[in-house]
Amino acid sequence: LGLPGALPVLTAAFVVISCGYALGVYTLVLGLQKPFARFALIALIFNVVTNVVLIPRYGFLAAAWTTLATEMLVVGLIGRLIFAELEMRPAMGRFARAAVAATITGAVTYGLLQAGVGVLLLLLAASLVQLAALFALGALSLQEIRAILRREPIAAP
Repeated sequence: LGLPGALPVLTAAFVVISCGYALGVYTLVLGLQKPFARFALIALIFNVVTNVVLIPRYGFLAAAWTTLATEMLVVGLIGRLIFAELEMRPAMGRFARAAVAATITGAVTYGLLQAGVGVLLLLLAASLVQLAALFALGALSLQEIRAILRREPIAAP
C-alpha cells in the first residue's frame, strides 16, 4: 500500500489531534495537568509498543494507524475526564449529524475531483456543501451562527 493509503488515516489523525488541542485548553483551566501527564505516558507506551510490533511488518501505513490510535486514546481519556469534571455529556446526536455532513461533503468533493474540477472550485464547493449539509441535518442553526458572531454563549441543544 502506498501513500494514498496512509493519507486518509493521517487526515483522520489530524482531526483527532485538533480535538485534542481544544481539550488541552480545558486541562489547563480545570487543573487537570497531572492526569493529562499520566494519559500522555500511557499513550507513549502504547505508541512505542505498537510501532515496534507493527512497523517492521507493515511499514509507514502501520505508523499512520498507530498515530491515529494513539491520538484517539489520549483524546478519549482526557475527554472523558473533562466531561466528568464539567458534569456534561457530549451531544452525540449532533456529532453524528456533523459526521454525516462531512461524509456528504467528502463524497461530493471526491466526485468533483474525479470530474477534473480545479482546486479553487473544489474548496468553494466543499465549503458550500458542508454548510448546507450542516444546516439541513440540524447540526448547526442560524441562532448559533448569530450567537457566535455576537460572541454570546450558545445554548445546549
